Order: sequence, then structure tokens, then C-alpha cells
Amino acid sequence: GVDVLDQSMEYYRTFMKTRKWTLKVILHFIDLAIVNSWRQYRNEMLANNTPKSFRFEVAETVLNTPSRERHESSPEVEPQEQPLVRYRPANDPSVGKRYDGFDHFPIFDDLKAPRTCRLEKCKSRSKLRCRKCDIYLCLNRDKDCFYIYYNK
Repeated sequence: GVDVLDQSMEYYRTFMKTRKWTLKVILHFIDLAIVNSWRQYRNEMLANNTPKSFRFEVAETVLNTPSRERHESSPEVEPQEQPLVRYRPANDPSVGKRYDGFDHFPIFDDLKAPRTCRLEKCKSRSKLRCRKCDIYLCLNRDKDCFYIYYNK
């Protein structure tokens, strides 16, 4: 019941030193939602993961969710030249996102230099990337790293 829930919330409580009671209440409800989600996940999936690892999975999923783009109403400001940005490979998607089987579509990027395939032990270079995960994978007659990566 309630005592077990309170005990579970105390193990990994989100702590923030603040005088604002509203922020404390919001953090309490976020902790409550995460603990309830973990208990339901554990019961339905018969998983043996810890509340801490579940919190990390939730945080990783929230951080890797792409944000919606905003449309500007008035294009009065002239676009400024953007500084040259060096390519940094995207982080590997979480296991849940990788194997969800939803929205993983290859798209062709018009790059000067192809990127290295992200599949383990594959040294090929590719201009195809996953629309959802933003990682580059091979997809040709000889190799189908795209399929292998999402169906291991």
C-alpha cells in the first residue's frame, strides 16, 4: 500500500534545495509517477531491474526525445551565417527506442564525406542515417547493417 510506495520513493528521491513549495510538490509528483511506473513495469514485464536503472532509462528516453520545431510567424530578421560546426556522432539510442520497431526509416544525406557505420565491427562508411535515431548505418546489396542493428 501507501507505506511500500513511500519507502520506494525514499530510496531515490529527487533532491533539490529550494524554498519554493511549488517546486517541491512538482518533484514529489514526478518521483511518485516514476515509482508507480517502475512498479507497474516490474509487475507486467517480470523485470528484475532496480528503481535506479529504471530512472536512468526514463531520463535517457526523455532526453533523447526530439523536440518539436517552432514555426516563426514573421521572417523579418535576416538569417545569420552559422559558424562551422564539427560533426559529433549521435549517442546510441536506448534499448527501448532501438528495438521498438517504430519509425526507423533510412534517409539519404547529401554529405561530402560519408560517416562510419555504427554497427559493431563494421568499418564501412555510409550516407544513410536513421530518421529517428540520427545514426549512420550501411544499407546495400552486400550488407544490411540497418536491419541487423534494429533486430538483434
